[in-house]
Amino acid sequence: MTQAVDAMENQIIALSREDITQKFATVGSCCLIILIYMDLLYVRNLGAGKCVLGRKYGRTFVTDQVNDVDKLQDEPARFHFQRQHPKPHAFTADDSGVFLVKGKVKVSKSLGDAYLKYDDCAIQAPDLVRFHIRGQTSRPYLTVEVQSSAQTGRLLSRPAKFVIITLNGLWDFLSNEEATRIVQTHLKEGIARILIQEAQKVVARINRYAYINL
Repeated sequence: MTQAVDAMENQIIALSREDITQKFATVGSCCLIILIYMDLLYVRNLGAGKCVLGRKYGRTFVTDQVNDVDKLQDEPARFHFQRQHPKPHAFTADDSGVFLVKGKVKVSKSLGDAYLKYDDCAIQAPDLVRFHIRGQTSRPYLTVEVQSSAQTGRLLSRPAKFVIITLNGLWDFLSNEEATRIVQTHLKEGIARILIQEAQKVVARINRYAYINL
């Protein structure tokens, strides 16, 4: 899994350096890789992805979050980032209190986003001014590295009934417990669509839209 991530990252960075428009250097993505081998589940997470297991003990369902989430809004991730980048303004908070790396992104791990990793990928193009970063960095602000503990396989014993694998588009609006409850109380066919619809209903309520209009 580590080799696969490194290979993808190396190709993306190479393309970023070849692109004279510099637009490709601004492109990045969170990435969540799941490998199930025998009775073990392995997770490699870059960014805001989350893998949640639903386990059933008797009549009780238990939510089991497999991996840590790399969002600066979470204090452990923010503390780790500060240790790596102790200089001022490595991250800032926007008007709504959301922490952002160099005022740009919410996470400190991603594929791509070369302009936040290497000085030779820094954006100079006038039409991409919102990606301009002041000064140089001695080390990348974003990485594809994960702590070794994240590589440990999680045993999928009989109590494990299902696994939810998704990025923050869902988890920004549903808690682990809410998502687990939805899955356990619906037929499994089409359950991914139902999860998305339930998250959309939350968005509609927050923005005071009728769901059908959204």
